[in-house]
Amino acid sequence: MKYQIEEIEEGLLLTVASLNNEYNLGPLYEEIEDLIFEDIHSVIVDLTKVDYINSVGLSFLIKVLTLSRNHGGDVYVVNVSEKIQNLLILTRLKSFFSIFNSKEDAIRALNERDKSILS
Repeated sequence: MKYQIEEIEEGLLLTVASLNNEYNLGPLYEEIEDLIFEDIHSVIVDLTKVDYINSVGLSFLIKVLTLSRNHGGDVYVVNVSEKIQNLLILTRLKSFFSIFNSKEDAIRALNERDKSILS
């Protein structure tokens, strides 16, 4: 599975090409977990290249969300296809994730969240 993790000022930017293989997602989750324990709490997940998610991928997103929120952060999902949007609605998971059309919108929302927490 191809993915890229980039540390940005606001948190982590995770770009993935697939969210369907539990054997590949396990090591990816561990890498994210290490970074979250190092004080990077929020994660932006870019799904530009993902056109299908199965239960393994949904479980991965939920695990990352839980880990992030347990450390005072959140998960922002960007560039979600209509097919995946419909799946999130059908599974009633859409309300748990902050979904944005672009990375820039997610970064802006993350910055606003951080400002309100610090106030």
